[in-house]
Amino acid sequence: MHSIILLVTFLGLLSAFALPDNSTLIQKIAKHAVDTESDSLVIVQNGKVVYSNYFTGQDQVRSVQSITKSISSLAIGILIDQGKVESLDLPMSHWIPDWSEDSEKSKITLRMIMSHTSGLPDVNTVPEFWFQPNTVRAAIDTPLIASPGSQYLYSNIGASLLQQVISRSSGKSVTAFVGEFLFSPLGITDFIWKKDKAGNENTSGGLYLSTADLLKIGSTLLGGGCFEGKSIVRSSTLKILVTKSQPNVSYGLLFWLDQSAAPSSAALFSARGWGGQYITVFPQKNLIAIRTKDPRTIVELKRETQSFQDFRSLISQWE
Repeated sequence: MHSIILLVTFLGLLSAFALPDNSTLIQKIAKHAVDTESDSLVIVQNGKVVYSNYFTGQDQVRSVQSITKSISSLAIGILIDQGKVESLDLPMSHWIPDWSEDSEKSKITLRMIMSHTSGLPDVNTVPEFWFQPNTVRAAIDTPLIASPGSQYLYSNIGASLLQQVISRSSGKSVTAFVGEFLFSPLGITDFIWKKDKAGNENTSGGLYLSTADLLKIGSTLLGGGCFEGKSIVRSSTLKILVTKSQPNVSYGLLFWLDQSAAPSSAALFSARGWGGQYITVFPQKNLIAIRTKDPRTIVELKRETQSFQDFRSLISQWE
């Protein structure tokens, strides 16, 4: 009898420490993916795949749009760790000498570019931007629409200037630098980086990656900058990249942050690309969620913005 009591007590303790059942929530997330015509959805917790579906068939390399910005942010982080970028508060004129003589643009710092507070407009006000043969030159010459540091203005034009920061600081092309110090350690070999006619990589949205490789990026973010025991970017540097910036507290340095997160840094953060590409990381739950969708029409932009908010809200309910 005594042994039976001990066994019942032991089983009771096991149930008390059992992992929460998220099966109903997974069904909701999967339904959301289907309803929003997703191409892939992968959820990994504690290093194990808890859900995986490639709705259109097998995995493939696709445009990840503005997830490129977050990967460019990681490249800047690596350059900081290497001592090749001394500070996020260096003026951009350090890499763009033309701006040193401009009374306003000389005030723009690297941090302002990465927090979208440079005062540069987005391409929706300069639609001809992507058709320029040299987008970096076009970005350098684009007039400001606000004083540097005064307000949040999401700017693909500004983010495209990270091409200059990465290439000039490293002495390599962006493709070569990111390939050597980020992609190669992660085992990412099958990627495309779109360039303009002048050969400048589009650091704002030019990358093509597979869902499996997005998961490797997510694993690095979840690992505090480490992947399979290899340090890719220092945890202290990564924390800066995913810490809330002003004046948009829902944004870090090219990463989207959960509005309900703690004041200093995000409890849940995402790399997000136009049309429906997400890497969402939930460190407290040791969770990574990847969702992709090939962009189809421009009218989807507003709908996909809401879809991202809904997706992130669902992930935040993980127990």
